[in-house]
Amino acid sequence: MLILYVEDDLEDAALFTDIIALVNPDIELIHTKNGREALDYLEESTMEPDCIFLDVNMPIMNGQEMLLSLQRDHRLKKIPVIIYTTSNVPSDKDRFLKMGAHQFVVKHSLLNQAVEGIKKVIYSLVDSKP
Repeated sequence: MLILYVEDDLEDAALFTDIIALVNPDIELIHTKNGREALDYLEESTMEPDCIFLDVNMPIMNGQEMLLSLQRDHRLKKIPVIIYTTSNVPSDKDRFLKMGAHQFVVKHSLLNQAVEGIKKVIYSLVDSKP
């Protein structure tokens, strides 16, 4: 499995890398720092990710702008997007799901909860593949 993780905070990115290693060390992770960098990667790469974990608040191109760009591209809109954010505001969740996000996951501050939350997301994606 290949995951594209879009996150500007380097500490959060390092933690996510550790979480993925605990969930499944065979998962390959690509990290980009904003939506623009992620879209550039997707346009240039021959390897399409199995899913995208997307932060909301980032410079240059935020998560909402990137999700809208993905939804306008017939090739990219099929990639499941998981909004991975510190926001636990119900209206944010509703907005992103209506915009086409596959799931909305709130970042946990405790490592074991974060691992379990990401594990559930990964397994749900694997189980939903044809």
